[in-house]
Amino acid sequence: MQKREILTSFIFIILMTSLVSSTLTASIGSPRMVLYENISAGEKINIKESVIVKNENLFPVLIEVTPTGIWKDKIELISNNFTLESNSEREVFYNIRIDKAGYYEGDLIVVFKQESEKKEVALAQDLVVIVNPVEKQSKNILLPIVVGVIGILIILVILKIIKKK
Repeated sequence: MQKREILTSFIFIILMTSLVSSTLTASIGSPRMVLYENISAGEKINIKESVIVKNENLFPVLIEVTPTGIWKDKIELISNNFTLESNSEREVFYNIRIDKAGYYEGDLIVVFKQESEKKEVALAQDLVVIVNPVEKQSKNILLPIVVGVIGILIILVILKIIKKK
């Protein structure tokens, strides 16, 4: 009887170990990001951001990063497909291009694939960008020049008056 219990326990441990080791997990840093920016009329802004992709599995996984919805035309990924080794992480950089004020919200999808088992898990980074309009400050350099010339003239007049006395 005792041998049977030991054998059953041993088989159970082997089955559980194989199930746990083949489970695909996924993890990302900053699953929700809210950014605030200012923009002037006619201006284009470029925001550099990233998502941290973590492979906590005991095997390498294929990573695919894809912008969806509103971000399809506004996000440029630096690297969107790569293999991530076991127990490692990688920061995936991207550029956001926006040319007018508004509220922008959508997802950046990160897919983890285990090719040998044909398994995949997807996570989303919810990205919100709030762009506020601001008045463009005029670059009128004439005003400081005029004020400077008037100031110099006033000093010269004062010096002339003092010299006459």
